[in-house]
Amino acid sequence: MHEATDTIVHGVDGALALRRGIADLARIDVFDEDGDILLFSAPADWLPGQINVAVQAYQRGVSHGELHGERKARYAIRRALGIHQ
Repeated sequence: MHEATDTIVHGVDGALALRRGIADLARIDVFDEDGDILLFSAPADWLPGQINVAVQAYQRGVSHGELHGERKARYAIRRALGIHQ
């Protein structure tokens, strides 16, 4: 945790969620399990169940290559070679 206002959101699986900021500036930052990489930010009023759904969707995207644009690159290569699927 980086600031005195940071609090851990309990009940989140596979990630570290921190409620940060105060009043209108409040948000939830969701990190990988080690707390090193910021995965995404969410509104401060999200519940742990909502964060879990977003984490699962994020992890599915990463496992399918969405994070690094691999899917888009493969599509562009297939189109350039005339291979349509």
